[in-house]
Order: sequence, then structure tokens, then C-alpha cells
Amino acid sequence: MCKGIQVPKNKLLLVIPLVLIAVISLWLFATNPEKNSNQIYNFYGNIDINGEPAPINTIIIAEIANEVSGTTTTTKTGKYHLNINGKYSYINKYISFYIKVENSYIKANQRITLNSKRHTYVLNLTVNKEEKIVNSEEKLQYNTSHSTQFTPHFDNPCKMDLLIFNVSASIISTKLNSSDYNTSTDEYDDLINDSITVVAINWTTDKPSNSLVRYGTSKKRIESVVLNTNRVIFHSIILKDLKPYTNYYFAVQSTDIYGNTAIDNNNGSFYKFTTSKKPLIEPVFYPIMPHDIIISEIMWDEKEYIELYNTLNSTINLQGWTITSGDGGRDDKIDIVIDKNALIPSKGYYVIADKGATKCASEIDEMSFNNSGEIVQLFNGNPENAIRVDIANTNDSWFAGINNKFGVSMERIGKDGSVASSWQTSTGYYCGRKGTPSKNNSVVKLPVINASTLVINEFIPNPIGRDRGNETIELYNTNGTKLDISGLILKNEDGDEYIIPRGTFTDADGYWTTTKIQLDNKNGQIFLYNTITEEIDRTLYYQVSEEGKSWSRIPNGYDTNNDTDWKITEPTLGYANS
Repeated sequence: MCKGIQVPKNKLLLVIPLVLIAVISLWLFATNPEKNSNQIYNFYGNIDINGEPAPINTIIIAEIANEVSGTTTTTKTGKYHLNINGKYSYINKYISFYIKVENSYIKANQRITLNSKRHTYVLNLTVNKEEKIVNSEEKLQYNTSHSTQFTPHFDNPCKMDLLIFNVSASIISTKLNSSDYNTSTDEYDDLINDSITVVAINWTTDKPSNSLVRYGTSKKRIESVVLNTNRVIFHSIILKDLKPYTNYYFAVQSTDIYGNTAIDNNNGSFYKFTTSKKPLIEPVFYPIMPHDIIISEIMWDEKEYIELYNTLNSTINLQGWTITSGDGGRDDKIDIVIDKNALIPSKGYYVIADKGATKCASEIDEMSFNNSGEIVQLFNGNPENAIRVDIANTNDSWFAGINNKFGVSMERIGKDGSVASSWQTSTGYYCGRKGTPSKNNSVVKLPVINASTLVINEFIPNPIGRDRGNETIELYNTNGTKLDISGLILKNEDGDEYIIPRGTFTDADGYWTTTKIQLDNKNGQIFLYNTITEEIDRTLYYQVSEEGKSWSRIPNGYDTNNDTDWKITEPTLGYANS
């Protein structure tokens, strides 16, 4: 049995001076900050067993002065990385390394002394199976029944194997009792208020021991650590500030009062959990149509953000709207559920950003777009039964933007967000990013164009001879200044559309014509939209047409939004109607 030291009464007088000496020594040690602080020493290098690279999941133990100072498991063939928690008393003492080979630990051929001024060491380790085994197979065997890795101890018979059982991960919910966890009431309240990003890691040990969890979003990046020094049998470590709907991998570790350490990483595969999707919010419904709210800008590289634009003449509440990413289906991953009371003003912007992505965010939310490209969709509620209000990109690659150290956004210049011609790489810089979050896009300045400055002035739906390629539409600039009409959209009654190319202008009081959109000979109509799909102008709904004749505004450019503005005339394309 492992008990403390029993002092006979007749030797008490001898013990008291020794205790006083120990107290004074401890006081002197505590007053020396350098001696009282531990340092982390990093070891890297190759590791060979019998001349061959050591396999993945090889266990390495570092020992200094008969104390275990660090353990690790290799994650790459023939390579290791080991952190040693070095006490001041370890300085200038030899470090020995023990490598697990089959069911035994064998001492490596190399050893090295710690230097207080050097914290990183490159040391190649080699072992030979015929070397002397430092402890019995029974003592150091891998206990597969509990998936626990044991750390050997060589100097104290009280140091025994510590066992780990029943490792699990559970999503924190509002039904938890705060007394179930070693945490304050305030901490617990914070947890249940943001339950999506909080997970409890639970396990059991056969003896009281501390609790440590290592975790990360990749098996190769298990970098985050949470430690609770309380020694318990039922362990629970709470991980906070996780990303919603994300895979995490973790391993657990416990050490008892005698220094016995058990590590469970699920036989090298690591345990896994997936955080929940952000909960859907009951949306506030408005009579929304596709493209009323559009995705106007996406920063998909580095810290992401997405910008929405309201094309309507009224403020819209986006509460409960969702943004998804994936292959373009209604079952795509929900990246964003827009917050309660999220208002987007008429002709205004709403920017949803990752933490630290921009200074101009309307809402902070976790998001992660695939750098290789994916389809982004906007719904006015749960995608399963809501209207898809807008769509951006394809799942092949991003239409625009730049993947570099800082990231450059892609900006919308056309109506259809699913075609490449509707997007360009931003040339702006605003709110600390190479983009224009919450501001007019830099690529093509949105033209201030309406029916008072630009009209559909004349069109020929039934030309003489072959129709296709000869059906013509004329726009007339009624303004006294030159207009940039890049990105404007012409559309017929069937929904066919033509986006005016970038770099297209009309002179003051000038005309512009195109034959790029097909017109019906009868029962037709033409519409003109700006780059954010607001209607600028429309023609009458014509029921008939005459071969070789035009429908023209009479007088020239006259627009009262009435069918009587239009007359059948001889064509005068490029000139004033008469």
C-alpha cells in the first residue's frame, strides 16, 4: 500500500529541524522566479527502429532524473515532435528517451542535456530491438481493452498503471444541470446561451487524476489544449468557442498524484465529434420575389464575408433567412442563419462576416467557404420550404476574387449570379479589406439610370427577311451627359435576357442598338433593368407587328408609361423618331 512517511514519536525532535530546513529551502526557491518557472523544450527529428523509419503511432517517452517529463505519439512515418515540460532542476541533466517497440519500451541510443538558453533541439533517435528492455512486458503492455497508453515509471513502486474508460463527447444543451460540471454558474450561463459552439468531453479513470484534452479540426492539427488540475474519477472538460457544423478530433489524458499518465487517442485515429448546425430562427415573412435581395459581394478567401443588397424601395427584416454553400441543392450545408431583427434598408447593404474579417460587419457569424469554389444560395427561411431569393457562383471554381495572403473579393455586376459574366474581381479597398463591404462595388459603378435618363426608344420585332440576328432594339440617352450602361439587362417576355458588355457607353443625347435578343412578332414586350435588377423601362405589350416596321416612341424619347406613347413607323435607328 502506498502511504505517506510515518514518523516515530521518539524521532520527532530529529524531524522538526529537517522540516524547518525544507521550509526555508522552499521559500528561497519561491523567491527566485527563474528557478520557480517551468519551460517548454521542443524536440524534433527522425526516429528509426532497427534501421527502418518508425511507424505512425509509435510512442516516445522522455525521462529526466527518473521522472517522466514528456510523451508523444508519432503522426508521420519516421518523424517525431516531442514537447518537454522542463523544471529548473532539469538543467544540465541528461534526458533519456524510451521508444515503444511491440509490447516493450527500449531505451534510445541517444541522450542529451538541457540548456536553459536553448529551447529547440533537433535530435535523431534510433533504437535496436536487441537492446535491454527497461521494464517487463506485463508492466508496459498496451491495454487494448481500455484504449489507454501507459507511461512507465522506474523509481517508485507506488507508480501504477492508470486506466481510461468510456470516452465520449456531448453537445451542451439547455437541459444540463450546472452542478454536473466543475464550472462556475456564470460560465454555465454563458455555455447554454451559445450551445452550438460548446461541447463536453467526458471520460472515467480508475483513480483520481487530472483532466486534459487536446483537440483540433484536423488529425494533423491537434493544437488546442484544455487542462483541469482537479483530480477526479469522472472527468468532463468543456470546449468553448467552436465553429458550428464542423468536425473536430480529440484525445484525452489524465495524470494521477503519483505521476502515472494515461493517454487515449482512439488507437491513433483520434476521437471525433461534429458540432451542431446553427438553429433555425422563425423567419419574418414578406412578399419576397427572387432577386429582391441579392448576393452582391463575396470574400471567399482568408477571413470571409458576404454582402447582401436590397433592390426594393422598403426596408426588409432578414430574420431567419439562411445562406447555404455546396452543390446548389436545398440540402446544402447551412452556413449562416441571419440574426433576429436584422434589417436591410432600401437600396442598402447587409454584411455578414467572420470574426475579424472586416470593420463594417452588420453581423458576426462563423462561415467557411471552400477555396476551390461552391454554390452560395440565399433563402428567406429554412431551405426545405423557403423561396430561393438569389444564387451565386457554380461548384467548379469561383468566378472572380483572388486567393492570396490577404484575399480579394468578387463583386456582382450582373443580374444572374450563376454566370461568370455577372462577377468581377474587386479593385477597391474599404474597411480594412481588398473589397467594398457595405459600399457600392468598385468594378462597375452602379449607374444612376432611370426612365428619365435612358429609355427603350425603338424596336423592330419583324424585320424584312430572316428574323434571327436582325431583330433590333434601340436605347436613347435623354440625359445631357455620357452614360455608362455596362451590365444593364434587356429581357423579353419569355425571360430571355442580354447583359450589356462592360465598357459600353452612350453619348449625351445618343443612341445605342443591339440585335442580341430575340423578339416575337406578336404578343411581346421588352424590359430594361439596371445591374441590381431594378426595372428602368419597359415597352408596350404589342399584339401585332408589321414586317420591316418599327415600334417607336412618338415624340422621340417621350415616356409617360402609357401604351399611347408608341406608334408603328418606318425605322429610324440611330436617329430621332418622327
